[in-house]
Amino acid sequence: MHRTTPSQPPDLFDRDDAPATVEPLDVDQWLAASLLQKSIRRGLPDLAARAAITLWRHRGLRVWHRLAVIAVEDVGIGAVDTIGETVRVARAMTRSAGKRSTADPIAALVRVVRALAVAVKDRSTDYLASVAIHDASLAWFRTECLRLPPAERVAAAVAPDLSLSLQAVAAWTASGFGVDGAVRLDAGDRAGFFRALLDVGVPRDLVTSSADAATMTRQPICLMLPLVWAAWRREGRSTRVIADPTLDTPSIRDVPAWAFCKFTRAGKAAISRFAVENDEVRAVLRDFVEERRAKEAAAMAAFYVDAALTDRRLDWPRSRELEGDGRRVDMATVGVPLDGVEPILDVMRANYDHLNALRAETWRAAMSPKGARG
Repeated sequence: MHRTTPSQPPDLFDRDDAPATVEPLDVDQWLAASLLQKSIRRGLPDLAARAAITLWRHRGLRVWHRLAVIAVEDVGIGAVDTIGETVRVARAMTRSAGKRSTADPIAALVRVVRALAVAVKDRSTDYLASVAIHDASLAWFRTECLRLPPAERVAAAVAPDLSLSLQAVAAWTASGFGVDGAVRLDAGDRAGFFRALLDVGVPRDLVTSSADAATMTRQPICLMLPLVWAAWRREGRSTRVIADPTLDTPSIRDVPAWAFCKFTRAGKAAISRFAVENDEVRAVLRDFVEERRAKEAAAMAAFYVDAALTDRRLDWPRSRELEGDGRRVDMATVGVPLDGVEPILDVMRANYDHLNALRAETWRAAMSPKGARG
């Protein structure tokens, strides 16, 4: 099986050694969730562990569903063994809920999170899912697939003569999943899809991990993992690892500024102000985006400027292409045309200090005795 990282512990669930005490953070569940995922992306195991414990206190066992998605979305083919172990532990912990167990849930949580943080990353599954679900140029194929019997969609998902993006559309329509966990009226043939993957040579452990993650989370992104693995295999199985270039980011009361994204109250408020109060950013947004969508565009651009970055990423022949396609589609969903993507990202980077100043101001106001946390 594919390994691109140093050997991971053979079992993250049953080991006897307990991790050092991990202190939770004084943040709400939304900021904890953002910090968990982004600190895993950036390879910060200590901060990720603190965020995980915090999120566990807010959401309990649902943190395991979140970790299963993070494993598929952010680690991907960079460390498939780590994904398999994460999903296995997540299923064990959620199945044992309410039952007597000798396992320490906090110790298991910390071990899994640390393993995800130090793993090599590949976010191709996320980009491919965006293309499959949202790319306007593929609307015709989504419609065509939904007219086909589920078995024919499965066949298209593994057809060697179809492009990876068309395979991804077929896989999604065969899964029976809607967006964000919703279930389609057409149940599809998810079991048939996973059987077909075995028939074309995808390793059984990887298929099992993807199937279990899909059952647990009901997220289409889980269908993308074996397709990306198959594409990586066809391209020569590169194991080159590189780092994303990052911007200097301050911390605000122990929380790095990049955690304040559009999914947190303070982050959304700060980015909205940034889109209006920064003259350069406002001017470029005005050139490419309808006024009513300017704040959405700024929020999506902020994601690509700092929230999507990883510390050690698997660099393989299709990875940059998939990233570019995902970015193009994501920006299009908020009204940004292709020729506006790079100018908007460039002006956001050039004014990054201002964005972080607004994040700090908004967060401090929210944390004041008179403010509402967010």
